[in-house]
Amino acid sequence: KQDMELGRIYTHKWLLLSREAPHPPLWLSEPFRLPLTGRVPSEDIQFAAGLVVDMQAGTATVSYGVADCFPWFATIPLPLSEIIAAAANEGAPALQPIRPIPPLPLPAQPLSPQIRVRWDAPFSDVSGFAVASRGFARQMVADPGVELFVRDLSQGERFDPDAFADIYSRIIRNQSAVAQDPDVTIRIHWPPNFQPPPRGRLVMYLPWEFEAVPALWVKMLNEWAAEVWVPARFLVDIFARSGVFHEKLHVVGHGAPGEACASPPVAASRSVLQGPKPFRMLFHGGALWRKGLDLLLQAWELAFDPSNGVELIIHCQYGDKDVFNYIDSQLQRLSPHVAPIRFIREKLGAKELNELFARVDVVIHSSRSEGFGLGILAAMARGVPVILPEYGPPTEFVSNSTGFLFPATTALCTKPPCAPDAMAVFTRDWETAQPLQWGDYAPASLAAAMQYAHAHPDEVLERGAAARAHVCRELSWKKVYASMRERLVALSAE
Repeated sequence: KQDMELGRIYTHKWLLLSREAPHPPLWLSEPFRLPLTGRVPSEDIQFAAGLVVDMQAGTATVSYGVADCFPWFATIPLPLSEIIAAAANEGAPALQPIRPIPPLPLPAQPLSPQIRVRWDAPFSDVSGFAVASRGFARQMVADPGVELFVRDLSQGERFDPDAFADIYSRIIRNQSAVAQDPDVTIRIHWPPNFQPPPRGRLVMYLPWEFEAVPALWVKMLNEWAAEVWVPARFLVDIFARSGVFHEKLHVVGHGAPGEACASPPVAASRSVLQGPKPFRMLFHGGALWRKGLDLLLQAWELAFDPSNGVELIIHCQYGDKDVFNYIDSQLQRLSPHVAPIRFIREKLGAKELNELFARVDVVIHSSRSEGFGLGILAAMARGVPVILPEYGPPTEFVSNSTGFLFPATTALCTKPPCAPDAMAVFTRDWETAQPLQWGDYAPASLAAAMQYAHAHPDEVLERGAAARAHVCRELSWKKVYASMRERLVALSAE
């Protein structure tokens, strides 16, 4: 590699080694460059490997490429006279092939993948968008019929860089050369970008938490999106009622984290912890009104006092200032007369999160509404059952045999991000034709569900094991990718 004033250039050299141990170098050629492929004219070749040398023809077939992408092939001339002369000077025998090597069948040019996909999303942070994007990316990278180009919209440090090194390296390689001519562009990020791409079909992938879609969204989706993907059947009805053309709507679900399914269940981790511990319940999510932390704290006050041997852990590493202030004030008020509550605001890495889950018995998912519920899926994959309201997308993969559901209804959304009149969300530009609704429930119903779980620890273990078996078997990323690939094939064929 040679550093240049305006960039960099990669060159290669031939190296001749002695046959005699310890095989000292006999000759080093002048630097040369491998031919650039026409497909990526702006990138230089970074590696070469897989040599097949034909001494009789004086050529070598080389596999080479940029970083770890699909390799290209070329047959290049050997500096045969220099090699032979260098060997003769050292008294080595004339170089001859040991046996004839048949020609290697190679494609005349790289095989073009079937479908070129551009994926615009936060990719390397802790958001649900990023979790879903990483899950699908691993499937697309392994799919020879798909060529994936990633535009990473994340900011800040990367989550679990060791576990996702293969995916993150792909972002680095493609970031400066995201495909300008994709067959399909998929967008899953916030705020959404509805502008049509210059080429190919646009897919808007929209987990949505409210029972009405902004009218401006409906107009742009119907006009510019080839398809609208949602992760749950519940959301198909919401988008259709709001006016999105039904034929554009397709369910492409999310998957359970493979690393959690491949690790020992939490019950096995708990068995190695030393000493007695209280029955612990965990809330893990954002400090948002939608997440129902106000309802959870009211329910905790109803359910447990300091003598019950229970503890609530609340982990929020992002959220709204007014919700954080509300939590702080309520904790001060509640602390003398309720069971202990531990509030964690630090960012936790993958290892710390796994340790946290290993120390709890159940997860409390107090949300009024969810676009899907990846946090629920993550807990279930670890073998931790979830207590949650019987409302919305999570009910499509949680039952009372794999979790603890309690009654819920719907109510007008008048708390942020909804407008006080429930007719706009996030901004007055995003007005809705119907009033915005989300889930609602009585804190007493959540309190009763928490008390039941505490009183039935054997059921907690049974439902946790059933939850893990269900999502790891039925909701693997490989399985849910099948529905996405079906849509990609259909879109690229149109």
